[in-house]
Amino acid sequence: MAGGALSWWIVDNLPAERVDPVLPWQQTNWAHTGAVMNGSTSDWRVDRTALLGNPTRWAYAGTNYSTQGDWGRRYAPYPIEEALAHVDATLHLAVLGADRPPSGAIEIDWIKISLNTVMPSYAEARTLMRTDHWERARPLLQRLADAGHATAEYRLGEALTRGLGGPVDVVA
Repeated sequence: MAGGALSWWIVDNLPAERVDPVLPWQQTNWAHTGAVMNGSTSDWRVDRTALLGNPTRWAYAGTNYSTQGDWGRRYAPYPIEEALAHVDATLHLAVLGADRPPSGAIEIDWIKISLNTVMPSYAEARTLMRTDHWERARPLLQRLADAGHATAEYRLGEALTRGLGGPVDVVA
């Protein structure tokens, strides 16, 4: 690989309210520079990599105006803490710092991605609902629904119709 290293790279779509109205969409991209994977030119072995949310372990990757021109504006800075909260575009392996462009292929024998977040479990919310503690289940359901958990979204609707979480707008 001519002196390079592998790093995880994320791309996240910016929220609609942060997108430049001139562009159809904008994204932010970050390289996880706090745990680059160095290897020899012929053999790499990585047993475990932790993508930590600590902003000092990430570098904003910016854009490349020299090859993309104005279209490069589709990449914009966005806080890494917020981007990591909902990576909704892509996760890459990127080559950093190589003396010359890499060639060949990267073969991954197996990969396992585990999320260690402070996300509540749906089982916890379900237990609270079954014991009629909807007022305690509602914030858990809200967090799960925001993360795209379809059943939590449905149950959050139930909690809201019970009057938990504010007034309910009813369309007749």
